[in-house]
Amino acid sequence: HNPLAQESIALQNVRMELLRNPFVIHFLHTYHSLRKLPDIVFAPYYLVPSKLPSYTIYITPANISMLNSYLPDDPINGYLHDENRAWVDAIFIVGDYKEKVQVKYRGTNANHWNSFQKSWRIKFPVAHLFKGMSSFDLIVPYDREYFAEALNFYRAQKLGLTSLDMSFARVNINGIDMGVYSEIERYNNQWLS
Repeated sequence: HNPLAQESIALQNVRMELLRNPFVIHFLHTYHSLRKLPDIVFAPYYLVPSKLPSYTIYITPANISMLNSYLPDDPINGYLHDENRAWVDAIFIVGDYKEKVQVKYRGTNANHWNSFQKSWRIKFPVAHLFKGMSSFDLIVPYDREYFAEALNFYRAQKLGLTSLDMSFARVNINGIDMGVYSEIERYNNQWLS
């Protein structure tokens, strides 16, 4: 009878009970947005011109509604299974590149889709690849520990190891600046050859 284990179970039960409360469920999205408030420290960087590439994505409201209809009911512990991930049409623009693409929410865990900034998977047409990629992921940076994974990819490249390309990009969806994302190339057959 470990007292720490019993206390942990009791706290988990209290947490689960709170997450079933309709009032808590109603304000859950606000909580997830507010927990990013410490990012205010970086506000002065809004005044400095960015050298990051800027991606513009247009998704119709009907297509966003379709994507949202596939999300799990539980915004905390829900799990987005592969069969519940729908592809929808979108327009992707960066510089001179403008193409009709397919997009869907990316990530199985709730932190990728339960707050304002969501993770995305983008698939490009075979006839018009983007930077030689048929698809890539735009992932919320805190899921990848901001720069830790980028540093590991950099180290792998310096050691001569094969690794995926990872960079950062600023993303605008339907006229709304969604902030900075981690852009990570997808494993595919072209990458392996």
